[in-house]
Amino acid sequence: METGYLRAGCGPAVLLLVPASQTVGSSGNGPGTFDGLVDALAAHCRVFVPDADPALPFSEWLRGFMDGLGLVSASLVADDAVGAHALDFARTHPERVDRVAILRSDGDGDGEPIDADHAVARFLASVTTG
Repeated sequence: METGYLRAGCGPAVLLLVPASQTVGSSGNGPGTFDGLVDALAAHCRVFVPDADPALPFSEWLRGFMDGLGLVSASLVADDAVGAHALDFARTHPERVDRVAILRSDGDGDGEPIDADHAVARFLASVTTG
């Protein structure tokens, strides 16, 4: 299985799971919705933003993705559209998941990108302090 992904930063592994319809990185339409979040996480963590493979069940795909990267475990940060899948993976594979954070993709529902500083402050504190 081959999955494209963005990688940034170093430190504890974090998988940023967003729906395929969301953008990460600059596309023809400008910066991606989650760019600020990637930058905030990458300042303290090794962040992977995979392109999900809808042809496989989510848990099977995520386990294969982590295996392909050699990740024994990672923290999962998911937007609200992917949150149920992240929680299910944590429930069925607790040994593979360090922490889970579910975020609203647009913060307060006004269509603006996440305020990365506010959204990840407590998450980063828990990741970087163990």
